[in-house]
Amino acid sequence: MTDTEAKLTAVREVGVRFCMASSPYVPRPMATDKPWVNAMADAMTLADWRMNAEEMNRIGAVAKSVGVKFGYHNHAAEFVTYDGVEAYAEMVRMTDPELVDLELDLGWVAIAGYDPAEMLTRYKDRVSLLHVKDMRTRERTPGVIATDQQSVPVGQGSIDWPAVFRAAQGGKVQGYFVEQEPPFAHPPLEGLRDSLAYLRSIA
Repeated sequence: MTDTEAKLTAVREVGVRFCMASSPYVPRPMATDKPWVNAMADAMTLADWRMNAEEMNRIGAVAKSVGVKFGYHNHAAEFVTYDGVEAYAEMVRMTDPELVDLELDLGWVAIAGYDPAEMLTRYKDRVSLLHVKDMRTRERTPGVIATDQQSVPVGQGSIDWPAVFRAAQGGKVQGYFVEQEPPFAHPPLEGLRDSLAYLRSIA
């Protein structure tokens, strides 16, 4: 049994159904004088993203063999273009949908300048899990990572949530996770309370 197989088997044995990679393998040092997501985008090349896609197919095949779904969770660096090619689109193109699912973090999609509902529509046949995270940002240039982002309770940011949930209909989404991350606009538990109230109001 390989190390990857052993770890994924252990994951399955404790009842975990999905195992998601939350960032790529970055094969060189990242700058320390800028936000990590910007540093990641700068450190990566298109060849690096393609290498990661190939590795995800390999891990996904092992995961499938032991009964676990493997996938990838995005941040914003994936939506930067390299030589005219968007890294996220290339990774989705290169990964086998039978082996690699997507966990779409909608807050980071917004930070990357894209419309989360449109992104979900584009990949609705690949997205199994959604991070329901709202962000407040004025900068909305596709492929450019916003520098003014602020995590806020769901419904208080720039994302059109009714449009997101309409886009999810008819797709393969199996789980929704309300998430916030620092810097917090409100105390985390207060933010979760407000998020729940908003989601109930549009249900």
